[in-house]
Formats: sequence, C-alpha cells, structure tokens
Amino acid sequence: MALVPDDGDDPLDDFEKTFVFPGRGQAKPAAWALDPRAHFALVCGARGCPPLQPRAFLPESLDVQLDRASRDALASPRHLNWDARTHALEASEVFEWYAADFGGADGALAFIRRYAPASVASRIQHGEAKRIERFIPWDWTLNQTPR
Repeated sequence: MALVPDDGDDPLDDFEKTFVFPGRGQAKPAAWALDPRAHFALVCGARGCPPLQPRAFLPESLDVQLDRASRDALASPRHLNWDARTHALEASEVFEWYAADFGGADGALAFIRRYAPASVASRIQHGEAKRIERFIPWDWTLNQTPR
C-alpha cells in the first residue's frame, strides 16, 4: 500500500494516521477500543514522539511495558508540563487528537494523574490542575541521528 500524504506537509503524520492509528479525529465503531497507553508505545519516528522502549513488547510483560512507556513519555516536557507561572497543565496533542481513546477530557486527566510524575499527579489530585489548559505542539521533524 502506497502512502499518499493528505496535505503534503507532514509525511510522518500521514504515515501514523494511515498505518499506526487510523481514523484520528473520526468516530470509531462502538466495538473498537484501544488501550490509550498504545499512544505512548507505538511511535512514528518524529522528534515529538515518545521515547522508544529498550525491548520488544512481549505478551507476558505487555501490561508492565505499556505502563512504563506511558510513564516515560509523561516524564518528558514534550508530553507533559506544569507551568508554575500560570498554574496551567500542558499536555501532548495526543490527548486532543485521540480524546475519545482516553475517555474524553476527564478520562485524559485521570490517565495523566495515573502515569504522570508525582509532582504533577499531586496537583491533579489536590485540584490545582482541573483540566488540560494547553496542548503542547507536536514536532513532526524526523528523529534521526547524524551520520
């Protein structure tokens, strides 16, 4: 299957929409469900993506590995920030793009509380952060190592 970019600007975004998470921004069939941790485990190779995990995903350790992938991603300022100046929670655009996979805004906040570093999770738990105030722009630049 050939990849044909829909807008010509972001081939990695087009690849992800076509092959990794089809249907972004579209209603999904009721029977279709995705573990939202997959958004932090399956990555497209752009700089904005979560870090690659050091091992292959295996059935006997998948749950632990998906937890780790989610925690590793949310530990990065590319995916989660608490802006101390404005007291605003900033999160990856993944939470906007795939809001339904997280169970909407409330589900996204619960997901973040579960997998975020303790300092951010505590702010959510104590009501300082009640919602995602801003979405962190995704960097679609190819993540490559210079030769």
